Amino acid sequence: MLLGAEIFYELLRPGQIYAQNSQLLLQNTVFGYVVSGSVDQVAEDRVHCGLILDDDLNKTLKQFWEIESVDVECTGNTEASLCEDHFVRTHKRNKDGRYVVSMALSRYPSCLGNSKDRAVRQLNSLWKRLSKDSEYLSLYTDFLREYEDLGHLERVVESSEPPTQYYIPHHGVLRPDKLTTKLRVVFNASSPTTTSISLNDTMKGDVIEDVFQTISRFRRHKFAFTIDIQKMYRQILINPDQQDLQRIVWKTGPNAEVSAYRLKTVTYGMSNAPFLAIRTLQQLAEDEKSRFPLASEVLLHDTYMDDIVRGAPDLETARRLQSQLRDALKSCGMTLHKWSSNSPELLNSSLSTDVEQSFSVDTDLSVKTLGISWRPFQDRFVFKVSISIKPSYTKREVPSVIARLYDPLGFLGPMLTRAKVLLQRLWQQRLDSDDVLPNPIADELKEFVTTMKCIEKVKTRFILTDTWLRIVLHGFADASESAYGAVVYLQCFYQNNSAEVTILASKSRVAPIRVISIPRLELCACVLLAQLVQNIRSSLRLEISNIVLHTDSTIALAWLKTPANHLKTFIANRVSKVQRLTENCCWTHAPSHLNPADLVSRGLSPRDLPELKLWWSGPSFLERGELSSAPGPPLMNESEYSCEFKTGVVPEMPISSVCVSTNSDLSFLSDLLCMSNSYVKILHIFSYVLRFVNVKKPNVIVSGPPCASELNQAENSFGVLRVGGRLGNSDLPCVSKYPAKPVVTSQLMGNLPRDRVVPDYPFNCSGVDFCGPFMIRYRNQRKGVLHKMYICIFVCFVSKAVHIEILSDLTSEAFIATLKRFFGRRGKCAKLYSDNGKTFVGANQEIKGLLKLVKEPDKKLSGFLSAEGIEWKFIPPRAPSFGGLWEAAVKSAKYHLKRIVGRSNLTYEEFLTVCIQIEGILNSRPLCPLSSSADDLNALTPAHFLIGRSMNSIIEPNLTELS
Repeated sequence: MLLGAEIFYELLRPGQIYAQNSQLLLQNTVFGYVVSGSVDQVAEDRVHCGLILDDDLNKTLKQFWEIESVDVECTGNTEASLCEDHFVRTHKRNKDGRYVVSMALSRYPSCLGNSKDRAVRQLNSLWKRLSKDSEYLSLYTDFLREYEDLGHLERVVESSEPPTQYYIPHHGVLRPDKLTTKLRVVFNASSPTTTSISLNDTMKGDVIEDVFQTISRFRRHKFAFTIDIQKMYRQILINPDQQDLQRIVWKTGPNAEVSAYRLKTVTYGMSNAPFLAIRTLQQLAEDEKSRFPLASEVLLHDTYMDDIVRGAPDLETARRLQSQLRDALKSCGMTLHKWSSNSPELLNSSLSTDVEQSFSVDTDLSVKTLGISWRPFQDRFVFKVSISIKPSYTKREVPSVIARLYDPLGFLGPMLTRAKVLLQRLWQQRLDSDDVLPNPIADELKEFVTTMKCIEKVKTRFILTDTWLRIVLHGFADASESAYGAVVYLQCFYQNNSAEVTILASKSRVAPIRVISIPRLELCACVLLAQLVQNIRSSLRLEISNIVLHTDSTIALAWLKTPANHLKTFIANRVSKVQRLTENCCWTHAPSHLNPADLVSRGLSPRDLPELKLWWSGPSFLERGELSSAPGPPLMNESEYSCEFKTGVVPEMPISSVCVSTNSDLSFLSDLLCMSNSYVKILHIFSYVLRFVNVKKPNVIVSGPPCASELNQAENSFGVLRVGGRLGNSDLPCVSKYPAKPVVTSQLMGNLPRDRVVPDYPFNCSGVDFCGPFMIRYRNQRKGVLHKMYICIFVCFVSKAVHIEILSDLTSEAFIATLKRFFGRRGKCAKLYSDNGKTFVGANQEIKGLLKLVKEPDKKLSGFLSAEGIEWKFIPPRAPSFGGLWEAAVKSAKYHLKRIVGRSNLTYEEFLTVCIQIEGILNSRPLCPLSSSADDLNALTPAHFLIGRSMNSIIEPNLTELS
């Protein structure tokens, strides 16, 4: 109730009460006392929370774990397919050949709030640093000036703001080690607006690039080179309609006026920038495939961001590839620079300004190739360690030390395993981030850091020559209590039958803190090996003649040869994965002392790794050109093998093959037949032999002379004396020796319900179902409104008799009236069966309403059934076979109705007549075939139980009165 101010004073009455020690006042009114006054303010408890994130450490750790993982093939990425469709629809090339692309947005840009104020505040904060460092200011200014001079940035001259815009904050990143760009301005599109939504939140599109595969392919080539695409992102234009989403602010001095600028190209700092850049290169490869076939393949498969890593088997092919790459990228406005190669001849064909470094034959200068140091002249990958040794370390510093070991191919696998196990043990200590490490772990870490310089002796790259004959991949898996791992080698055979072995890659995992049995860890190592081999096969793209996988676990080998559905869940999941990934591979046993994966599972000191031949070249039998190491695996622990089988499954123990020299002596049977000319005597001898065999069985005691049954066992069905092995040792074909004797079987049928087999009155136990709707018309009008009618079918459980009723709607009243008509004509029933409502999940709305009458009876229907003493039963959900009796009746009724009516619209009387005639036909169907008796003239039908004869049979006249 809302009252006006003009009647306020009319509501007041005399009487006020002041509360003690408070400013509250109770005023008397016509409605009672009203409380007014001020309330003492309650002190608010404010909680201040500070958060400091070390982004560099988090990024380094994340990169470390991603490198140590094995990429598996992904299926069905909806976002990737949407981005792909958006790019195909929106990209184009302008008159200069440059690509113009559009950003795929997952939200409307209107959800972005005000972003300019935050960008201006960060610009003012940036100028505080620029004012203190003149060199930093000069580099920053030169960078933006170059950005504008190249046409990648333009000043906004419009005075009014567009409806949707976003201002990107920016800052500088100094890189003194770079030869060309000492400073790069980075744009932060993740800065939130006033709606807490950033531009990156509205974007979609990501490209996951596999550096593992790119470097693996790079090791194939004899003449290798690397190139960098100069300013790749900035050579791709953004659609002008979206350029206002890439605005920045800048001013020429700390007190100068702030100006707005618009970025016109793909900008690093955008979440979808890598996708747009890589997808543009792929589109260039498709568009220029006919003109530059070699360059097209490189752009599709050997490009990692703006780095091209490729090679060729000969110098001429490398030069053609170099020329095609330059021309193809030039056609879309991109330029190649920073050429590096292991061939001086290939560098001489490049422009002098394109070469990243000039080096002589005695130099050890190296260049970065996808994060790995590569010495082009020596053609070797090397590892550089720049970690300072400290007297003590805290828990926070340990991950930073370990994660700086960048090794995507796993050359340093044993050393990395030791580092990861150390990291796991450290986390089990539950120390705070700034706690100094305790002595056992601190001493081990110091020794590890001290010896890390030794890995600088590791040098490896090239894996193939141009004279190889065939290639075999060898994989090894092993596990220990602390870790498990896998390593893969390439065995290359040459024309002179010699073999050369080179390590390809390795991966390792730390064992879970929860204790797991060694056989299970060995199986996990097999899974890791299977994934690693699959990744290497897709990377190298070479014709591999054979793949041999080794493990020193006999239990894991036995599991891999067992059907996965016989094993428990943990083992079955991994066995099925290995069987799927290594379908065409050969698994063998390798003893532990010849298994190089044993090194990666137990860990190794950096001091011992560079000179370890077993790790770099594999076991000795590979260099000898052999495929396996040992003649056979040792005996395994049967209990550990069988405990992983499901309950009720009897494990089949693997059979170890043993070669034994034997002589087959079949003269015994011939001598036995020559001992006597009496057939009866020989028959008794064989009977005693069979008795001896039976006596050896438990709980079988036979004595006395041979009985008739024992003599019959010695003869076959034709009365011929049985001599075991006669056909088996013959020269007949296998089909003749062991003919197939199939036995014809029949389907075992389930038992009928009790109500189907107990004698009873017709329709005393019935089933009910509906069908429809059917459209009818009133009277004989040719045109008019059609009306829906439904059919209700009752089926007798005992006689299979059918009763059909029609309904005009699906209300409870209509169904109760149907039941009354049914009871009036057939008598009341004791039980009614119907389908369960859950059986019809997914039916259309009309059928749901139709079935709701019998599946979910309401109070009216339930009350009527209770009053009539009828028991309503439902079949189990999702088991339509339980209602096969009335389903068959519905099918038969609809079959005849469709043949008679077709698409015609009958009147009510016509439709009722047809339904009753169909009822008579169904009740006249035979229940069983006629017997062979000559007196059996009529088949038994449901009508015989109702009226004593068939509904449609001709009435014979009564001739009993004739004399």
